[in-house]
Amino acid sequence: THTHTYTYTRTLHTRPQAHTRSREIEDTHTKTSLTSTDITGVHCTTTMALRVTGLVAVLAIVATLTTQARADVFSSSANVHQLFETERQLAPLVKAFVAKQRLLLDELDKLADQAAAVPQPAKDTHLTPFEGYAVIRRTLGLLKRAATFGLEFDPDIGGVPSDGAEDFNEENATLEEFVRHRASLLPSNSDLEGATDAILRLQRTYRKPATYLFPPSQATQADYYNIGRHAYRQGDFLASLPWLRLAAQGTSSSGVDAASHDSIDRISVLDHLAFVEYKAGHVRRAVNISKELLSLDSTAPRVQTNLQYYEGLLDMQAGSSDVPVNTSASNSLPDDSEPVDVEPDTTDFNYSEDNLLQHTAEEMTSYRALCRGERLRATDHSAKCYYTTRNNPALFIKPQAIEEILPNTDPDVKLFRNFATAAEVDGLVKLGRGSLERAVAFTDDKFTETKFRISTVAWMKDNADGLVASINDRIELVTGLDMDSAEQLQVSNYGIGGHYEPHFDYFGADRAGESGNRLATFMIYLNDVGEGGRTAYPRLGVSVPANKGDAVFWYNLKPGSPNVGNPDTLHAGCPVVHGSKWGGVFMLFLVRGYLWFCIVAVFFLFFF
Repeated sequence: THTHTYTYTRTLHTRPQAHTRSREIEDTHTKTSLTSTDITGVHCTTTMALRVTGLVAVLAIVATLTTQARADVFSSSANVHQLFETERQLAPLVKAFVAKQRLLLDELDKLADQAAAVPQPAKDTHLTPFEGYAVIRRTLGLLKRAATFGLEFDPDIGGVPSDGAEDFNEENATLEEFVRHRASLLPSNSDLEGATDAILRLQRTYRKPATYLFPPSQATQADYYNIGRHAYRQGDFLASLPWLRLAAQGTSSSGVDAASHDSIDRISVLDHLAFVEYKAGHVRRAVNISKELLSLDSTAPRVQTNLQYYEGLLDMQAGSSDVPVNTSASNSLPDDSEPVDVEPDTTDFNYSEDNLLQHTAEEMTSYRALCRGERLRATDHSAKCYYTTRNNPALFIKPQAIEEILPNTDPDVKLFRNFATAAEVDGLVKLGRGSLERAVAFTDDKFTETKFRISTVAWMKDNADGLVASINDRIELVTGLDMDSAEQLQVSNYGIGGHYEPHFDYFGADRAGESGNRLATFMIYLNDVGEGGRTAYPRLGVSVPANKGDAVFWYNLKPGSPNVGNPDTLHAGCPVVHGSKWGGVFMLFLVRGYLWFCIVAVFFLFFF
């Protein structure tokens, strides 16, 4: 009689080993990278190796031609005569070395031709995720390749800045001069890593298919592999699955991308993919891929061990009456409705660095849903849209349109429709564009760059331009708050996957000093965002789309409590999918204590 109890002498006691081959290979090269295919799809480390190996081969052969003890050549007719033979043998070796260099230079020339042929989007607001990622990858790859021929370029820090002493004429500049004078605009390895993180953030947040973010008509198999491998190393195997599948579809056993002819190692692709399929519960796929791997490399003991484990799992499943539930439709891969062979391992499916501020799972689920534009709160039919003059003659001619986002709640979030004109917001963007710096956040008792706030910011003084002063005056009119206590205007720009994790604008009690605390936030949207970029309030269950000229306003502090923040003001800047996001943010401070706060609160509530 057949029973459901099995004992295996295979290796079921040994769990499958994750792929580490590419990591080990890279570590034996230099620290230049994510690896060569991360940069151009062509092996940069191999390129350098070819140059060095070719030269070393020539020198080694020359050394073997003169095995006797070193002596002056000119002092002996015998040595001079032998040099004729050495010269004859050396000539074809040098020609072979030159031929290799020509091949490498031809490849560099082709890369330059490709870079010159790529059309530039009309504006940064038209950028797609792939275009943003690809231009970083191409430019970095081009400079890395040129660096193997002597260009002074450090991929870990970007270009080496000029000391400003030399004259610079862009039309007549050499490559070296151009790189020195454009150092601040050149990408580094960290830029490519940040762009890769951003692509995966978009996938996780918006549940977008890989082909939506990286259209097959534009992306190469090397691109898909690099994104998939990056997610793999983060431990988010479900996120890596569609990328690795796409990479495997277009690669041949010869190791060449069928579409782009980029170099790509099919064995590495399949080795990653087999383990990911197993983690996702698709054990039959893992078995088939492992068998193909062994046909390509029969000497891989880890693959053999893993294959035995996978086959053992299938045998056990065949003898079990339990039918696994498909739970692979997680945040990372919601559209994957394939049946699974075994229960997937869900412990690694959520990347922790998407939640560096350690919010609850409920808050992060709400945040992502709101970013996608989902409604988490029933429509409040008491909400109103109305015009207000606040009984101020300055608003009689053009009253302010207000939409109540959450009436009768604390905080009372309000949307000021068409607060700023197109000319005003375009003017603010123009002012900020020339002085953008990486945004920082206060963490570990200091301001520093962080991964939970990915954007750039420019601070605009009130007297920097009459435009800023004019907008300050209008904010006073529509809110009744004193702008003398406000921070300088922050003009922010969010790029590929740019976001700000859920956070509070108010300070903790330990940081609210003489300058007071942040009483309220007034944020103006300076452009229409193609997709993404909403402002989400996870604890309130609402989000606001970024529409050019609109402004959103809320109080950060509890009424009657001048130094107590309202935790329900938790809000976030959702990742930008298409285009970019420009915003102008004013933080209004409470500086006159409890009585001043009460007066302003009563005044605001009465006239609104």
